[in-house]
Amino acid sequence: MAGLLALGALLRVPLPFSPVPVTMQTFCVLIAPFLTRPGRAAAGIGLYVTLGLAGAPLFAVTGGATLGYLAGFVAAPWIVMAFRRMAWGMLAAMGVIYALGAVWLSAWLGASLLHAIVVGVLPFLPGDLLKLIAAHQCVARFCRSDF
Repeated sequence: MAGLLALGALLRVPLPFSPVPVTMQTFCVLIAPFLTRPGRAAAGIGLYVTLGLAGAPLFAVTGGATLGYLAGFVAAPWIVMAFRRMAWGMLAAMGVIYALGAVWLSAWLGASLLHAIVVGVLPFLPGDLLKLIAAHQCVARFCRSDF
């Protein structure tokens, strides 16, 4: 899981108006609990975060702007699996990732929560919706057939 997230961080597109880049990490996080159990997925994501905080060059950006999103990543496998319907679980996980990310980004920027949502959530909604659909389709076709 840590390696998968590191690869997802390499596939990034910086946005000139946001300290948060577009990455493939949300896709990785959404499929993680289906590649292994939720606890193992969360542990692997936690390892990624720990290694990055310890100085390993794994994060998509440096400086701490994305720590809230990373915290949401750790919780996401449990959230995804808490729902009977995979799509609802994935949507809920994305909501938690966005919420933690926006709250942290607001504090990190010293700006309002509304500003953090404008620069750290809204620009990502279309792409993350596509990644969620792709993750759902990959899991439904290759990992599990009961969703």
